[in-house]
Amino acid sequence: MIYFWQLFTSSLLLFFAFMLICEGLFYIFGLKSLRLRSSFRLIALLSLPFSLFLNISCMTCMEGILLIRISAYGLMISSFLSLGYKILQTIRSGTYLYQTIQSATVCSREVANEKLQHCLQRYKVSILITDRVSTPCTAGFRTILFPAKFAETLSQEEFDAVIAHEFEHLCWYDPLLKCVCSLMGAFFWWIPSNWWMQKIDQEIEMACDASVDKYGMERSSLATVIYKVMMTLKNGEEKLLAISSNFGTKKNTLLERLQSLLKQTEVTERFDLSRLLAIAPCSLTYLTYLIC
Repeated sequence: MIYFWQLFTSSLLLFFAFMLICEGLFYIFGLKSLRLRSSFRLIALLSLPFSLFLNISCMTCMEGILLIRISAYGLMISSFLSLGYKILQTIRSGTYLYQTIQSATVCSREVANEKLQHCLQRYKVSILITDRVSTPCTAGFRTILFPAKFAETLSQEEFDAVIAHEFEHLCWYDPLLKCVCSLMGAFFWWIPSNWWMQKIDQEIEMACDASVDKYGMERSSLATVIYKVMMTLKNGEEKLLAISSNFGTKKNTLLERLQSLLKQTEVTERFDLSRLLAIAPCSLTYLTYLIC
């Protein structure tokens, strides 16, 4: 039992150590780029398999190898059971999305922004109208699903802003990353990664919101759509699909996105040698822990 507990706690502590280092880097370097922040957070999740393999490898050098194997096998069986359940949920979401795409119709409304229109044509992105989703979302790698109730009611500026937001998700393969993170969290069920993944999702959404700037659009147009989505979710929250990126997520996240857009703050990144020296001891401590 002691070996199982050691596997359990060591991987848990390693994950929390990486969390603290990420937050320390963000604070010390004043990192404001939302894409960079979410990428660093993703590394913490993707490092979980490495940390588990490292812990098992180190423990095999100790006495009681049979007990270690039993503990490791028990942990692996429970992890694969949790992963299998998550895979079934993902398949259900994928089936629903496939059926939605098959029943959807091509959007007849044109994108007015020339730069955005050129990008959509270049990447061969399809915009489909359907009643099976309540908020705009991406599906797969080249499809944007637009709810029928919003297709005609939004102004041209609002429509273009939403398409720009969803197109940014496709450019960064956010639906795939979301799916991988979800499966990773299911496999490492003992790691409290839900809060961490919510932070990743929030920063990705806010990064996509800020992308309207490069198309010369007004952020207020996107903010208006977010407010309208919040009104549609007042009686409940949008059903989130495991392999898509939904425009409307949780109400608290929508509110923070709305506040961020209205602030009109510029994204800046600061670098200072003194800050690099300050973070060095933490980084060395972490690397020492990995090696030892």
